Amino acid sequence: MAEDVAPHWWSWASIVRHADQLGIPNFQRGAVWDAGNRTALLESVYEKSPCGSFVLWRPRGNGNPLRHGVPLSSFGSGVSPMWLVDGQQRTRAMLGIFQQTLTVPTVDGWSLVRKADLDSLIGIRDAASGGPTETEDEEAGHDSFWAVVLPAMRVFDQTDAAYFGSYGESRKVLRGSMFRRLSPQARIRLDANGKEKNVPPGAAGVIPLATLLAPVGVFHDDQLRVLAQSALRTFSSPHPDLPQLDELLPWGPQFVTGHAYERPATDGASPSPMRWANLHERQDVGILTRVEQLAGLFEPEWCEVFDRFADMLEGDRFAVGWLPSSDVSAAIDAYVRINRAGIRVRAEERALALLSRAHPALLDDLAEFASLRDDEPVTDQRSLLTHESDRQLGFAVWMSTLTRYSTLALLGTSGRRWLGTSAIDKETFGYRLDRVGPRETAAGKKTWARDYAAPRELIQECSARTTHALLLVDSVLSDELFLDHRMARPSTRALTPLIDLLYRLPVSALQLLKTDSAFRAAIARLFRWTLLAPYIDQPDLEQLLIDCHGIDEMLVDECPLPVWGQSAESWQQQLRDALGRYQSSLAALWSSKHASYVERYDWEPLVTDGLSTSARLNELAINAFRVDVSEARSLQHPAIGWLYAIERRGGAAEFSWQAQYDSYLRDDRTGIRPGDPRREAVLQQAVGADTEGLYPEKQHIVPFASGRQIANKGGTRATASPANAIGNLTWLSRRQNTLDALADRWTVMDQERDADNLDARGMFASVEVGGTPYTAVALYEQIRDAMLREVDPVELQPLFTSFCAARTEWMIGQMHSWLEEPVSSEASEWLAE
Repeated sequence: MAEDVAPHWWSWASIVRHADQLGIPNFQRGAVWDAGNRTALLESVYEKSPCGSFVLWRPRGNGNPLRHGVPLSSFGSGVSPMWLVDGQQRTRAMLGIFQQTLTVPTVDGWSLVRKADLDSLIGIRDAASGGPTETEDEEAGHDSFWAVVLPAMRVFDQTDAAYFGSYGESRKVLRGSMFRRLSPQARIRLDANGKEKNVPPGAAGVIPLATLLAPVGVFHDDQLRVLAQSALRTFSSPHPDLPQLDELLPWGPQFVTGHAYERPATDGASPSPMRWANLHERQDVGILTRVEQLAGLFEPEWCEVFDRFADMLEGDRFAVGWLPSSDVSAAIDAYVRINRAGIRVRAEERALALLSRAHPALLDDLAEFASLRDDEPVTDQRSLLTHESDRQLGFAVWMSTLTRYSTLALLGTSGRRWLGTSAIDKETFGYRLDRVGPRETAAGKKTWARDYAAPRELIQECSARTTHALLLVDSVLSDELFLDHRMARPSTRALTPLIDLLYRLPVSALQLLKTDSAFRAAIARLFRWTLLAPYIDQPDLEQLLIDCHGIDEMLVDECPLPVWGQSAESWQQQLRDALGRYQSSLAALWSSKHASYVERYDWEPLVTDGLSTSARLNELAINAFRVDVSEARSLQHPAIGWLYAIERRGGAAEFSWQAQYDSYLRDDRTGIRPGDPRREAVLQQAVGADTEGLYPEKQHIVPFASGRQIANKGGTRATASPANAIGNLTWLSRRQNTLDALADRWTVMDQERDADNLDARGMFASVEVGGTPYTAVALYEQIRDAMLREVDPVELQPLFTSFCAARTEWMIGQMHSWLEEPVSSEASEWLAE
């Protein structure tokens, strides 16, 4: 189709005709509108109310024009994409509704909408070569259709005698929208015994939206209007014009009765459509009244009402503007400005817009980071901007770190307390960034980390450093701390000071340290201490940052925070000094916090006098972990992540598949229904084949339903409950945790074939019950057997409590031995006090 690059106004049909040119840029969001939003937009289009505007953009320069995003449907051959900077939700809604409008109930040559009407609408869509648009079909089935419920329109109730009488909705407090997505119903259904039952009608007074929109529709052609009304006037006569009614008004029986079908689909046969002959056979007062109402709609007094439906399609509703041809950073900036007042634009997105002005390829840098992090290419840059937990070390953390690094490189010590993306809200930051280059004064340059020729150079350098710093952090968390399953990690916010410290290293040093086993072991200890520490509030976080960088706030003046020297000897020594300062500062803050807890909660004080800093941190860490696991009663508790690391470190694997199969054959209340032979995979966030099946998921050992009965208390899987005690939890692969497997069944603990796995999960931990030692697995089997015998669950509370206590103490012991595990002398050098 010919390109129309600068329309002033668009109609609904214009959107459809341009569908093969419209694209969603990478920095845009996905669809977030629900059915209510789409219905409200339809009402606005009908009422000729303001429907918003579209802002379009075409990139400047050469290169592949398709690299900036994805098509809204699919791009036509040879078109130059028009990227939607604003108006994406409205465009998706209008295209989606249009496509759904073409989908109407059809059976064996019968259709609820005239073929001529559908063809006229399909012709509009086919003017664009992009084809149909994917739509969200969450609220209705594939046989559903968009309709207009005329009794819900106020225009028909403006007189004392409402046009639709008792069926009128517009005066009701809970009036439904005139636009609805309906599923066709049959008048008759068959019950379980095969007897026919009448089905209550759906909404009556309904006309398919396609009929009202079609330019050739029966309400928009004077000749067809006369023919339809004349045929309706014959309905009560002995010889009605049924063929004409079926041709012009196939939806008439739905309008009159609320049913589209006479009989439902049975035994593989299609449903029987309700035709005008079916209505004529069972004429009653209600049907005759409704037919007369339908005939009355073709009177001239209602022409204006139906003309407005035709105008919905071709009338101008959407103002369209264009951004000047520019690079992607200007488009991102415009997107953020337009949406700034909305809650869906996050601080990280505004930071992306601001920094992209200086470095337009920032999204490419983010994609490179994600590709290196996940060891797979990124095919859709827009997907990188999704909301996600900071545990994933994704867009939010990468963008926050980049903004922080840029702040330190530009403003030095004067930006020391501007954490995360907070600098973008400071006029100083934007102003100083724009001035980077030869024109800046000596006073302005005195806080620069080095002399920069342009803003792009500064942002590009900080982007590379951000990528390699976060790759190092992610790698150590995954390998040394066994937190390869990112959603098992505690929040990484506490690691901010250590991530901040990596800013001071050259990129070459970060790359070298990523492969240095001694440094990785050392930084892993710091990560573990930090993540086990109680919540670090903002003032303490700022203090840790200042101590890391060695800033003396009593003497501080505006000065730079440069990257440490390029020579290994220089940066290694400064890094050791900084890590030492961090340990001391963390220990001091943690000790102070613990002392306040001792006073507030009457805890036993810790005796750490004479201990080294690392030994003191170990004592504080194991004490904090003991408190955490004793309080863990929810699947969302952060200690559950440490359970993953402990089981992963011990070499936990899937429970023996064959043991589950064998037990199921003996008693189908235990184990898993036999299937293909499977090799037990180790617990891990796997890559490659069967990654979906091996995805780690937390689960109860004593099934939750049984645990809740035993505890005799409320709660759910998602809230606090004794059944969710951490001692009753473990991690499984998704394929062993599905609902037809071990999600709510008794797992078989084979102590011979599965001994190593049970040991790695703490099932051989011992506890005394009534003076007699029991292992956790023995207690579990007693609980299981008693529940299968239908013993009163409450009587099992002592066994369940002891079972949870055994595994909880085992976790504490595992964490203690992990903390005390010696490191190499080379690693110790990095942690020297």
